[in-house]
Amino acid sequence: MSLTAADLAGMRSTLTASLPDRASIVHVTKVQDIAGGRTETTVTTAGVPCRFVESSQKKGGELVAVEVLTAQSGWLFTFPLVEGDDQSVDWTAALAAVIALDVLDRILIGSRTFDVEAVFPRSWELDRRVFCTERR
Repeated sequence: MSLTAADLAGMRSTLTASLPDRASIVHVTKVQDIAGGRTETTVTTAGVPCRFVESSQKKGGELVAVEVLTAQSGWLFTFPLVEGDDQSVDWTAALAAVIALDVLDRILIGSRTFDVEAVFPRSWELDRRVFCTERR
């Protein structure tokens, strides 16, 4: 079965309307400085709609993610790939930040900080799924 572009657009729109939380995405870039070290620069996009849930992929009290074991709690974030109806969201900036998500980036929800560990692009992508660990 093939989905049409209209089918995908409708599903993306429905999904975008179901994201109750707001996050700030901190895009991190590291550039080499004149001393041979690295300087971190960040650009933050606030108010990005999302949903997040603690990951249930547990094995022996540890989380298996992207072939790496970590003792930290894992979180799965869902972000939109299309604009929604919420006029308080800067959709151009929000969608650009979602599409650019990478493993150096961070996600902020209130006073909580999450490090992006993996981004899961898929065929027929209705949303962007990101696996994170929470900083303690």
